Amino acid sequence: MTNAPEHSQDAREGVRSSLVLAFDPSVMFEDGTDESIVLVGGSPMRLLRLRGRAKTLVTQWREGEAIPPDSSPAVTGLARRLLQAGMAHPRWAGSGGRLADVTIVVPVYQRRVELQRLLASLDDLRGRVGEVVVVDDGSSDGSGEVAAAWGARVIKRPHRTGPAAARNAGLAEVRTPLVAFLDSDCEATLGWLPPLLAHFCDPTVAVVAPRIRGAGGTTVVARYEAVRSALDLGPLEGRVAAGTRISYVPSAALVGRIDALQLLDGFDEAMHVGEDVDLLWRMGRVQGEVRYEPRAVVVHHDRATLNELCRRRYAYGSSAAALHLRHPGRVPPLVLSPWSVAVWAFAIGVSPAGIVIGLGVAGGSAARLPRKLRMLRNSRSVGLRLAARGHWHAGAQLGAAAWRAFLPVAAVAATRSRRARVLLAFGLFAHIGEWRARRPTLDPFRYVGVRVVDDASYCAGVWAGCFQHRTIGPLVPKFPNWPGRRNPAEDAS
Repeated sequence: MTNAPEHSQDAREGVRSSLVLAFDPSVMFEDGTDESIVLVGGSPMRLLRLRGRAKTLVTQWREGEAIPPDSSPAVTGLARRLLQAGMAHPRWAGSGGRLADVTIVVPVYQRRVELQRLLASLDDLRGRVGEVVVVDDGSSDGSGEVAAAWGARVIKRPHRTGPAAARNAGLAEVRTPLVAFLDSDCEATLGWLPPLLAHFCDPTVAVVAPRIRGAGGTTVVARYEAVRSALDLGPLEGRVAAGTRISYVPSAALVGRIDALQLLDGFDEAMHVGEDVDLLWRMGRVQGEVRYEPRAVVVHHDRATLNELCRRRYAYGSSAAALHLRHPGRVPPLVLSPWSVAVWAFAIGVSPAGIVIGLGVAGGSAARLPRKLRMLRNSRSVGLRLAARGHWHAGAQLGAAAWRAFLPVAAVAATRSRRARVLLAFGLFAHIGEWRARRPTLDPFRYVGVRVVDDASYCAGVWAGCFQHRTIGPLVPKFPNWPGRRNPAEDAS
């Protein structure tokens, strides 16, 4: 990897701009017992108690008042706490970079037709961005010639080295402050880049990723992928970090600061799958913020056959073990509180006694929460809502994990255990609920059928990766105890 080039002061420190905060839909604003307000939400969930000037500021921000670029450190510090907690998301008035500050890097291998489509979608940026660099990773189908004819600079590699190495080869040639990676099977939409550049007004932001939507099609798999592509992280924006609602973003489309990426020596070339997740989690170690911006959209032309879907899902699952070894504890199959484990352990027995005990345990956890939320005036109702929401989400996690991580064990256990059969059935019920929420152009039977194949393929990859790397880390659940034994509220004045 070459040394990072010298960039302007503005490129390193970000462009100062006014900021409006958009509060996350998960956040509840509750009255405190001491004239404070308490924010409940974010990712992971937490409480933030605000008094005095902090209470006034948040009230103003909630109503849409902008934060001026010359605000005091106390004001910007409070805003940053909200952003890092996932309680609010930024709306910058300016841009953190010009189009000319961006080099677009496209790795390609044997995708001439797809590359032609991508480059055609970049026609509006021709001559406006710093450069378009296509890394031909040993193709023999004329992909490099297509790129050269379009006007891109082509880096021809003699043989295939993999996507991580190809991206690094392009990264080493970048001489602009920012780099945008686009996979050759993507298609840019009009205006996709400016919303991403706006985030670089924040000097701590190192990487921003758009939403990647499936292109759709007429086949069953294409219609499934249109609403449940593995690359589509949905319509909700947020901070990207392990253990949050958005734990990763794919490298099929992302924009990053060249200095930050080169500081980490780019992508790990030993990884042919999961290298993007690894890079972003390493970015967190050096305090580089990563954000997901779904208002910017790139289309991904998903593989439209069941065989290709199985192959890719298997590959994604196989990366879990390698990621666990590099980032221990960050790829658990599910994260449950001990209370939720107890609730569902009794409830899925489907016996009257088990259901009564499960409800009793749920009630016990709900009764404990008001004591931990005593800074709230309506602690009982908030505690009940949080407990009910937490236990329901835990059940959905258990059902999903039975298919996506523990299917071999669950399938064998189901031959003898009613609990295992109920757990698998609950997972199917959750798939039907997902069908209703996503509204694909598929009937529920075919949607659930493809979803089961999707889960089974991913699960096979997870187990194969665990066997290959001699670890069971990706199969070990985590049992945190939110909000913990101590008072969970953070204070700000």
